[in-house]
Amino acid sequence: MKKQIQSPFAGGPRTQEDTDENGQPRITVWLTALTPLHVKIADRLAVACAAMVVCAVPYGIFKIGEASLWQFETQQLWLLGGVLVAPVAAYFGVKHGLYDAFKNTVSVVFTPEHFVVKSALGEKRFDRNQPHSFALYPHDKTKREEIVLSYRESKSARRWWQGARKRYYGRSGVLSFTYFDQRNDIRTIFGAQDCRDCLTRLTACSQVMDRYAFKGAKQALTPEGDWSSQSGDLHSV
Repeated sequence: MKKQIQSPFAGGPRTQEDTDENGQPRITVWLTALTPLHVKIADRLAVACAAMVVCAVPYGIFKIGEASLWQFETQQLWLLGGVLVAPVAAYFGVKHGLYDAFKNTVSVVFTPEHFVVKSALGEKRFDRNQPHSFALYPHDKTKREEIVLSYRESKSARRWWQGARKRYYGRSGVLSFTYFDQRNDIRTIFGAQDCRDCLTRLTACSQVMDRYAFKGAKQALTPEGDWSSQSGDLHSV
């Protein structure tokens, strides 16, 4: 039995291959991700929500004890346990809920002649016949964030329950389209793995479209075809 060859478009980001109104091959990629600012806001709101629940815990314990005259039965013990874990549940529930709500999408389209970036700010179209490539750059605020947080950590003793302050911009990258050696940012992405996934996907789509445009060896994307992937250059995030 012949084994199926892995598609270069398997997994995320979501990718669709079809043809346009002129019958030309087209590849659309939806780059859905969080930005560092959205993650920072979500984390702050989650902490605030958990703090509000913590303030309500003593009242909940009092009411449970009052109802049972401090003679805890099995039901009251379960209620007490629920009250005590409520702040943790609230923190993680709010945080991950806001992560999902704050995700936004920038779509890009490949055709033999053009590369198009579509976002809420409008559409940018580039000629794929001209020199171009994809790159991943550190966020512009990475250095400043590191300086500020390092200074704060050096001035205040870290308690045993506290980890290092979260580097939001240091863990992010800016995905860009390099056109005639000029940087054209596509979108900002939080998370090193998501950055790499988006970069390698766009590189793969560009290589496939090059073959469709007869700029390289013919490439088949069916299980009967071959695929040799190259991830392209990665900048550190």
